[in-house]
Amino acid sequence: MTDDQGPGMMRALPSVRRLLGGSGVTFENAVASYPLCCPSRATFLTGQYAHNHGAKGNTRGSGGAYQSLIDPERNLAAWLDAAGYDTAFAGKWLNGLRSPRTAPPGWDEWTGLVGAGGEGLSSYYDFDVFGRRDAAGRRCSRDRPDQRGGGQSAIPPARYASRFMRAPVPRPPSFDERDLSDKPDFVARRDPIDEGTLEKIDRSYRCGLAALLAVDDAVAGLVAELRTAGRLESTTIVFTADQGILAGEHRLLGKNLPYEEAIRVPLVVRSPGVRAGTVDADPVVNADLAPTILELAGVGVPDELTRVLDGVSLRATMQGDESLAGRAILLEGRKEAVRARRGFKVRSYVGVRTARYTYVEHRRARVTSRAEGIELEIGAGRTTDIELYDLRRDPYQLESRDRDATYAAARRTLAGLLGRLEHCAGADCAITATVPRPGR
Repeated sequence: MTDDQGPGMMRALPSVRRLLGGSGVTFENAVASYPLCCPSRATFLTGQYAHNHGAKGNTRGSGGAYQSLIDPERNLAAWLDAAGYDTAFAGKWLNGLRSPRTAPPGWDEWTGLVGAGGEGLSSYYDFDVFGRRDAAGRRCSRDRPDQRGGGQSAIPPARYASRFMRAPVPRPPSFDERDLSDKPDFVARRDPIDEGTLEKIDRSYRCGLAALLAVDDAVAGLVAELRTAGRLESTTIVFTADQGILAGEHRLLGKNLPYEEAIRVPLVVRSPGVRAGTVDADPVVNADLAPTILELAGVGVPDELTRVLDGVSLRATMQGDESLAGRAILLEGRKEAVRARRGFKVRSYVGVRTARYTYVEHRRARVTSRAEGIELEIGAGRTTDIELYDLRRDPYQLESRDRDATYAAARRTLAGLLGRLEHCAGADCAITATVPRPGR
């Protein structure tokens, strides 16, 4: 699982595409329901949407962090461990954990990046980046490369220090979008991208590509070891990211917004019995990974570790026995409580993503204290803005159709689906529907 892997970055992963995708299934319409590190990684571990697993953000102030995860012992690793599998973890863990004395529940071996070393840095790409003052560190740092600061981009290993230095950086039609009048006020008020920001975007993208070469090496090495051991054809390998990244689209930077660049993630699965070399366009979500892995492993959830799973297994889809083409997926996210003229306010969003449409309601709630804001559920408060995009006609989300009369029936249907998904749990989250075409 990579972090913040933006659109077009699979170009740096030829081994992933050849060794995993060529012998497995590539899902080209996979999304992270809550495109932010901790909530997304918690969804992977639990198979639940954030409104059910409790980690509603990266920090305690946003109602999130690892400490907010409900029943942390009920997770994918624990279920596999209880069935006799050896479990091991290495890399970036959930935000908020500080140097534990023992491994989190379910892991036999655990080497997680926590604290300052696991938050805000590219350290999850490789294990030798701290204190890097070599060519790669200098190239990919705005400030001193041996400082753990926000000025760093992804830092590649020294062997790839000069790769992708002049690679073209994506500039889709939504980049530095001229007309933001259809967007919510907090987007519409953004200034055009300046030269300093443009430099940061270009550096982050190119350094990210170079860093991903190390990930590609690791995948190739893993496949080679499994082949040598005679275990490759009986092993499941999943490649994905916790979320994407906005890099100037709609003048935005970062994640935790319901736009395509933030919610779309790579998902490639190599596993026995799947349709090798196929590309699947059905909508799937990161909540599907836990139930999929459980079914592929032949593992059930023990009664003492029961957790209701919101996602669905993709095994039948990967084997060509089932279609998820009409599926509706929940999008959700929230911000920290901030001071208002009276008390505090909390912004959040809830939405629906189908194969064709993205429908989002932006909400704002007012509370009397920061503590009350921390406990607030995702989607609380009144609706301040609505966005509706026809991804078939407008893949870059340039024009919201929320007030377009030809999309009135689609909007009503999508709003109804959101009403069913916003507080769903378990099987009630597995919704398929026919959304009217424009003009119907």
